[in-house]
Amino acid sequence: LSAPSSPLSPSPRGGNFLSNEMGGQDKETDADTFLSTAYDIPQPHEDQLERLRQFVTQFADQLRAMEDAIDVTVSEVWDGFADPCGVVGSQYETLDLSSLVHTDNKVFSKITLVFASLCTEIREQTALAKTKFYPALIMFGEESARASGEPLQEGEAELMISRLMPLLQDMSLFLGRLYTLVFNIVHQLNSLYHQRQKLFHTTFNHVKLTTLFEYLGDLFTILITLDEIIQRNEALAGGWHLYKRMTKIV
Repeated sequence: LSAPSSPLSPSPRGGNFLSNEMGGQDKETDADTFLSTAYDIPQPHEDQLERLRQFVTQFADQLRAMEDAIDVTVSEVWDGFADPCGVVGSQYETLDLSSLVHTDNKVFSKITLVFASLCTEIREQTALAKTKFYPALIMFGEESARASGEPLQEGEAELMISRLMPLLQDMSLFLGRLYTLVFNIVHQLNSLYHQRQKLFHTTFNHVKLTTLFEYLGDLFTILITLDEIIQRNEALAGGWHLYKRMTKIV
């Protein structure tokens, strides 16, 4: 019978039992270190998740800002240049005037249709003056250096007038159309409300064209408003004087 081997005796695989146990512990320690190091290395999917998280956060902030921008408030005013869209609540008549003006008296219907057409055109011209000509003439010179208290440089006023020339040309045609409307309305009324006019005694003797006179007053309002804006804008008057002097020299 062979004697039992001592704990310190060499093992059949080489080395003793204690060294084999310590070697196994070292291997386990190395494995734990490798695993912990592997977990510390950033993984590609974590980067993608972080980018997705940042995108969702920024998108949520943008949606919240858009919601605050279009929210109905009392103090804030809608900005036509910064806001992406807007709702226009104006109503437009899609029916033809000939289908709206209809009476048993054909002559009366024709005359009323003429006056209605003139009133419709006056309304369109009034809207055009308020949206196109009034703001441009009122704000002329405000964007220049004079607004900051500094004098205009030489040639700057002439340059501003030259940039305004297309608008002035459109306004000249616009005023010519207004004069034509006034001339037409006055002639229509003069030929209608006349003692020798048979139609006046038979049909329009007791007819009051209040609406037509109101629209005629709107025409005169446009003309007076344009005169006042041009006279009160010193930058426009001074720039126009310099521009005319420059054209004479050239």
